[in-house]
Amino acid sequence: MDAFIKNRGTEWGKTLSSIHEMAKVTKNEIVEFAKNFFKNNYVAVYKHKGEEKQIVKVDKPIITAVNTNSNLVSNFTKQIINSSVKPIEPKFLDYKKDLSFGTAGMAEVISIENKENEVFRMGYRFELGSYSNKLLPYAAQYLSFLSTDKYSAEEISMGISAKMASRSAFKLSPHFALK
Repeated sequence: MDAFIKNRGTEWGKTLSSIHEMAKVTKNEIVEFAKNFFKNNYVAVYKHKGEEKQIVKVDKPIITAVNTNSNLVSNFTKQIINSSVKPIEPKFLDYKKDLSFGTAGMAEVISIENKENEVFRMGYRFELGSYSNKLLPYAAQYLSFLSTDKYSAEEISMGISAKMASRSAFKLSPHFALK
């Protein structure tokens, strides 16, 4: 799903090759990047190899064997083993047919109808993150507490739930994920 959200499913090859692209980055490039961007606010971790001289050894406890009844099978397990199972056929998602695309104001909305149950999930995605704004994660968590002079936070949440009960995915595009 993340690959689709990032490039609308049109650049699958780019998604698959991303690991190979990352492997091309050299240690010197990473060091140069760190020197340029991590100047006053970072954590350094140094790994030292060696042997701990003051380690305390613990005696190995005696392990008592446990007699199991591994040759016995419960009636419930017998029913499961003897039941016939219909083979599962994979269903491949066609992004153009299976998803609904629209807008809500200036935000892009992607949704899909949930035909299995009444549960829905909603998420927000902004094109910025906590690296650029340290308060953003806190602001996103605060969204569920917002209310108006007419509606409490719970009434707003229930209203959204009622309106979106038939949707299983709801993403706003403009990247900071909030679920």
